Amino acid sequence: MIEQEKKTKGVLEIVRKIVSFIVYAFGIVCIIVLALFLISSLIPDGHGCGRGENESCRASLRGVQSALELFYTHYKYYPENTQIMIVEGYLQENGDKDTWGNAYKYERSSDKSNYKIGSAGEDKKFGTDDDIEPPINTKRHTFKIAGSDADLTGESNEIQIK
Repeated sequence: MIEQEKKTKGVLEIVRKIVSFIVYAFGIVCIIVLALFLISSLIPDGHGCGRGENESCRASLRGVQSALELFYTHYKYYPENTQIMIVEGYLQENGDKDTWGNAYKYERSSDKSNYKIGSAGEDKKFGTDDDIEPPINTKRHTFKIAGSDADLTGESNEIQIK
């Protein structure tokens, strides 16, 4: 009987050690999986890199365009530059800068009835794939039109600031 109790205690001790090991290993695996998930969400994969910043920049550009239209409604011309809109209270301080802290590229037509606006994007260089176009009336207000030789006043897709 005593031998049977010793064997049972020995088996129970082995089972307890195995269960402890499994619980410990499961905890370690959970921590590793969580760490890998967090690391993978922090490392850009190149496909969605900057997507949040681009959307933020588009939203900011939409706000600047709305302010430009309000300015035009009040004065019947677009401002010479975006700094005037800050001084006049149409934009808040630094409202003329994109998500990356760079001033938007803004040009007004010679007759003051149209404008172009855009952001160079994350790489800070115009004419590259990451440029951000204006979200409102894009064809009329963008810098990203190939062969832009048309007058701003026309409905053409090609625009040139005079």
